Amino acid sequence: MVSGTEWCSWMLQVLIDDPKELEKIRDRESDITKERIQKVLDAGANVVLTTKGIDDMSLKYFVEAGVIACRRVPKEDLRCAFISSACPVLCSVAAAIASRASILSGKASKCIF
Repeated sequence: MVSGTEWCSWMLQVLIDDPKELEKIRDRESDITKERIQKVLDAGANVVLTTKGIDDMSLKYFVEAGVIACRRVPKEDLRCAFISSACPVLCSVAAAIASRASILSGKASKCIF
């Protein structure tokens, strides 16, 4: 049973009394991550570049889907990639879902990072 929550300046802390609840929370967190990745995949991405990190579990989902996912790419390298591919940039998963990014004739019509 979750006994309470406390807000910190940058995160939410959940206090749990029952170890079974901890496993349920971890499973749900994994499901949420997989759902978000699936939305990016459904949008048509076959390459994902980000300046931030991608955890190993997320990379596994991308690899299984045949998507190239690169983490910690310098911003200057991202700019060069987007200029050379001449595709618009989407800065969030929500933007990717809204635009239904797709790959047309081997050229990216939208870039998601």
